[in-house]
Amino acid sequence: MSRSRFTNVQEIIEGVKGGEMEAKRHLYLFMEKYHYQSVSAYLVNNGGHAQDVEDKFQDAMIVLLQAVEAEKFRLKPVSLKSFSDQLGSYFMRTIQNLWKKELRWRRRPAIAVEDFYEDVSIDLFAGIVEEEFGQLHTDCQIVLSKYFLDGLSTRRIGTELNTTTQNVKTRIGRCVEKLLNNLQFLNDTELSTKVWEVVRQGLDDLDPKCRQLIQSFYLRGQSLKDIAKNLGYSNSHSATEQKRKCIKHLNKAVVNHLMKA
Repeated sequence: MSRSRFTNVQEIIEGVKGGEMEAKRHLYLFMEKYHYQSVSAYLVNNGGHAQDVEDKFQDAMIVLLQAVEAEKFRLKPVSLKSFSDQLGSYFMRTIQNLWKKELRWRRRPAIAVEDFYEDVSIDLFAGIVEEEFGQLHTDCQIVLSKYFLDGLSTRRIGTELNTTTQNVKTRIGRCVEKLLNNLQFLNDTELSTKVWEVVRQGLDDLDPKCRQLIQSFYLRGQSLKDIAKNLGYSNSHSATEQKRKCIKHLNKAVVNHLMKA
């Protein structure tokens, strides 16, 4: 048997960024070996069962792989945390977010049709904000990510970027202002009303299976596990990936409409 060329976490991450299937397999095995038990303990202590642990671990791996490939997750060479701990922290945050959302859907009754569009908007507007963030200059993306996502102090960011604390504060203020200015249209009541119209039109344009998935999840509050079974997907994380694609289509329609408004 040939020896794997992936000898450490950094090499695995670089391989995943390059789209190498062997690197993805190694990352999965690494996370399973070193972080599965932490995931299991968290979910079981918060009302989950063995099947929930397996399902959410798979879902979180999809999120992690996508984040690494899109370079939304990067290992920090200078950090108090080891590379494994950095991966673990990101992974657990993902698990917690996924589980909170799962519990939310388990505990709520089916929602009224008029509330359906408002609920879909949570994911839609998150996508709009993400797209606007992606349009910012790289310098802004870096400093805002370090401050808001990584939770680093302005002093720590200044050290990492080889600049002063005051300069970091100034850059954060300027970048936040630019992002908010780009999102001002979301406060327009007339445009907000048009958003629901676009959602309705967008649903009509989707293929029937995609439309049924979205309606089952948002309108009827079904779990992704049940949706996968009913619609013929292999498992819950396949249904999760398909839901993401369907929401992306809707999000694109909303963004295009708002940009033309």
